[in-house]
Amino acid sequence: MQVVVFISKPASSEASQKEEPRLLVLPDSAKAAIPTHLRDIDWSYFATTSSADKLIGGQSERIEEALKLQGFCVIAPTY
Repeated sequence: MQVVVFISKPASSEASQKEEPRLLVLPDSAKAAIPTHLRDIDWSYFATTSSADKLIGGQSERIEEALKLQGFCVIAPTY
């Protein structure tokens, strides 16, 4: 499945507790939109790729299921 990926920017570089960037995955569709509850986050375009791309870091089945159910998927970094 073709997807568009955005990456979050930290709210402030001086924040006492830095938040790790997250990835927001949306279907590559004209109807795709950032959900209302995530619009206060500063998102930057990252890539247009496949849901199976290892760059995203999630399992493609999980991502595709979230896109079908919610219309988006947020992925936190894993180390």
